Amino acid sequence: MFGIVWIMNERGCRYMALLGFIGVGSMGYPMLSGALKCFETDQILITTKTEQTMKSVNEKLGVKYVADKKE
Repeated sequence: MFGIVWIMNERGCRYMALLGFIGVGSMGYPMLSGALKCFETDQILITTKTEQTMKSVNEKLGVKYVADKKE
């Protein structure tokens, strides 16, 4: 997981301007789901081993993904 710039939103949650998850498996998926309580979907970026998993998580939760880990 990576992130930058801490900000306080209107819900009183402290958040980073961008939150990223490298892998959303058995531990990352629940963390991602919990992060969506404080973060908007456009503030979260994910990447996984397979594009199929990225697309599936995108369809379920609406978060953006990048296939190239260098992004």
